[in-house]
Amino acid sequence: MSTTDTTAHGPPPRRDAGPEEAVDTAIDEACRALHLPTIRSRVQEMGADAVRQRSSYKDFLADLLEAECAEERAVGCGRGVVTRATASASQGERCGLRSVFPPV
Repeated sequence: MSTTDTTAHGPPPRRDAGPEEAVDTAIDEACRALHLPTIRSRVQEMGADAVRQRSSYKDFLADLLEAECAEERAVGCGRGVVTRATASASQGERCGLRSVFPPV
């Protein structure tokens, strides 16, 4: 008979890191694995802004994703490269997250 593991998925936090550092490490590693360089480089800054503005979690997440999409469009358009954002959406709907998550 097998048992179901109810613990969180993913690697355990580093033992030498406190909770904050473990979260930062997890975010950094996930952004590297998912190829999200803009989120990786701006998450601290945008997180601090979200706290100051008392943004909801969804607003913070939408802002991060919009920043990633905007950078990907800018880089892709500048190089004439087809990116995830340009390949999967028409010109008018690329990363239009605010239409999905309207301001509260």
